[in-house]
Amino acid sequence: MLTDVAALVIALMAIRIGQRPPDVRRTFGYRRFEILAAAFKAILLFGIAIYVFVEAIQRFTDPEPVQSWGMLIVAAVGLV
Repeated sequence: MLTDVAALVIALMAIRIGQRPPDVRRTFGYRRFEILAAAFKAILLFGIAIYVFVEAIQRFTDPEPVQSWGMLIVAAVGLV
């Protein structure tokens, strides 16, 4: 959820910066920030996917017991 919020904030900031009018240094405006934000979000998502993959491999090789009460509490809060 935190990564989704971060991605939305990055996109919102890029859109707001991208709407600025052109100036002397940036004759085409600031639209490039939207492309750079998309590239940054893609790199961030790839990093998270690699982290999840590594954790999954470690869990397969050395499984941990499921903490059912913690999982139930988190699921109930998510449902509410």
